[in-house]
Amino acid sequence: MEKWLKDMSPIMDVEHDCIISKKGDISIVFKVILPEVFTMFDDDFEALHQGFIKAIKVLPKECIFHKQDWYIRSTYQGEPDTASSSFLSVSSNRYFKGRSFMKHDSYIILTKKPANRKTSTSLLSSLVRPSLVSPEMLSAVTLREMEDSAGQFQTILNGSGLYLERMREEELVSEPGRIGFIERYYSLSEDPSNLVVKDLELKPDLRIGDQYCQVYTLADTDHLPPMCGSRITYNPYSTDRTKYPGAIARLQSHL
Repeated sequence: MEKWLKDMSPIMDVEHDCIISKKGDISIVFKVILPEVFTMFDDDFEALHQGFIKAIKVLPKECIFHKQDWYIRSTYQGEPDTASSSFLSVSSNRYFKGRSFMKHDSYIILTKKPANRKTSTSLLSSLVRPSLVSPEMLSAVTLREMEDSAGQFQTILNGSGLYLERMREEELVSEPGRIGFIERYYSLSEDPSNLVVKDLELKPDLRIGDQYCQVYTLADTDHLPPMCGSRITYNPYSTDRTKYPGAIARLQSHL
């Protein structure tokens, strides 16, 4: 049976640079620019870790913090050579051109949902509710408080070693000749100019176009590492005397 994604999607619209769901949830999307790998030391990782703790605490109640990392296999193209290009830049482009690498895009999504939302059942469905959307989410005060909290969240993390840039409406939605963030998410498209509509199949496998999806879940404490901290040691660059920090291990469990 064929169905159109626009009829099944939980997203209703994009207003005031926010994604609005059909249940009235408000989502604000940030594009995250991370530091270059192997450029941070122990103090930098600890400052970033504490920044996340402080930033998450300013979020309002019933707010969901969601971080997405997109890894796409790509080939290096480099910048076109010009008359002003130096010998080193030209040599670098020639050396790396055509080499494969993993392109990494990172996003943080903050979603405000109404308090005390009850799960739909046969006794309480959307057909017998007085309103499809909670009155709380229809209030201009709720949107203003969410905007203020998201602004504080962005300011704190920008001062902790990251750079957050809020995605605006023209980046979230699609336009003629370019697909937006929401459509890229649904189609697993790495190129905003790729306008091909892909079929989405859920059975027997999760497949979008000719791409297959695999989902990994941490469902038990045994799946977690034995030790959690603000950084981990990168053994190939470490010695017995010097421990080289490689990456953030995990946010502490109380977050």
